[in-house]
Amino acid sequence: MLLKNNIVFYNFDQVQKNNDGIDESKMLTTAFENILSENDIKQIINELPENDKPGLIFIGEMMNKATFQGTFRVLLFNGTTKDIISSKRVSGKAAGFGVRNFWAGALYRILKSWKY
Repeated sequence: MLLKNNIVFYNFDQVQKNNDGIDESKMLTTAFENILSENDIKQIINELPENDKPGLIFIGEMMNKATFQGTFRVLLFNGTTKDIISSKRVSGKAAGFGVRNFWAGALYRILKSWKY
């Protein structure tokens, strides 16, 4: 199973580039519909560096302070062809001290309950 393998490659360059391009004025919303379109997701995957291994990425879709929920899109994809093998929306309860740890708590709870 992919998730039981050792992780041999991290690359946060594209993450930093994507984060630098965020328009903060569009970050607040009262809408709860799908935040990312299929085209948005394809674009994110296509911008990642090519790799001969499968890729797994968590894309933060919504951090809802009112419900203490972090919602992420989890994508498993072919690192060479960039074809998406699996796409799933998951949510976790946020908790912790400080902004980073609060939202990382949602991701931690998702990973802790992961069935593989």
